[in-house]
Amino acid sequence: MGYGANTMVTKLNYRQKPKLIDTFIYEGKLKINSNYFIKKINQGIKNSDYNYKTYVGSKMTDWQFFNGDKNMNKFFNDIKPVLDEIEIPHSKMSACWGLRYEKGDYARQHHHKPATWCGIIYLSNGGVSTYFSDYDIYVKPETGKFVLFSAELLHGTATSEDKKPRYAISFNFTSESPKFNNNKASFKG
Repeated sequence: MGYGANTMVTKLNYRQKPKLIDTFIYEGKLKINSNYFIKKINQGIKNSDYNYKTYVGSKMTDWQFFNGDKNMNKFFNDIKPVLDEIEIPHSKMSACWGLRYEKGDYARQHHHKPATWCGIIYLSNGGVSTYFSDYDIYVKPETGKFVLFSAELLHGTATSEDKKPRYAISFNFTSESPKFNNNKASFKG
């Protein structure tokens, strides 16, 4: 199923209940300017206080590094039909950061609570897959692939054995007050 000129979306175990809560994973792919984001990530990790200090044992930018970035906002506008289809509640971006995994890097199993939903955009081909233990699903990185998922889902990676860096952007969205819940997401950081 396609959305827009450059978006192709596939569902992965949509709205299954591996726990006692309603969760989702949604995978898609679109054309993205990965060179722009990779260049920004390489700049952002140079002086980052977060390199190797979180659940992600890799280099990373600060948490709000891409909040308000015009190219990130374009990405979220491009996937708006997907968000509407999977009925994402009205929400606001709370964090959006870049990652660079090198040989020996990893991400321990973790969740993104108190966020409501989150996602990953892969900016390079290959590298270690993201594992969602609640669903027993591996998502293999490909340039332009994105995965959206419930923030409470545990996910992580094995230790990277690749010599080529793996680049990605992760983001969190938090639902706003129910009185404003009109199934529209806000993308301005």
